[in-house]
Amino acid sequence: MAATITQLEARREALQAKVAKLEARLGRDEIPGTYVTGRDGVPARRHRQLDRQIERSIDQALEYKRAVEDLQSVEGKIKVIQQRPARARREDLVHRAQEELFTRINVGDLVKVGGNNPVEVARKNRKSITTSNGVRYGIYELFGIAS
Repeated sequence: MAATITQLEARREALQAKVAKLEARLGRDEIPGTYVTGRDGVPARRHRQLDRQIERSIDQALEYKRAVEDLQSVEGKIKVIQQRPARARREDLVHRAQEELFTRINVGDLVKVGGNNPVEVARKNRKSITTSNGVRYGIYELFGIAS
């Protein structure tokens, strides 16, 4: 089931709040002081504590990354839904133009199909043409107009 735009907008608001919260937390776990990799007087307990702190900051960065990706995905879905009416009008205009061009084709005409040499139209009906080679092309296959 596709989500409605109101559901997506509610999800976007929740994700924006989550991203803002994670951004505020992200830099908080900076490593205090120098992190020494050897055993020159630093207790093992302190090393384990710093290791856990690094792991927490990595986990938070990954969670932040997932939240940002989810937010971008939701915003993309909202944009697609908002553009549907314009896309439908554009597709309708393209289909009408393709049909108009198709009506101009007559039997015996040379038609350039797919960048190859022009082919001769042997038969034509309402929806397609058949070339002298026996290959059949529909209206929307003939014209390379992206819809």
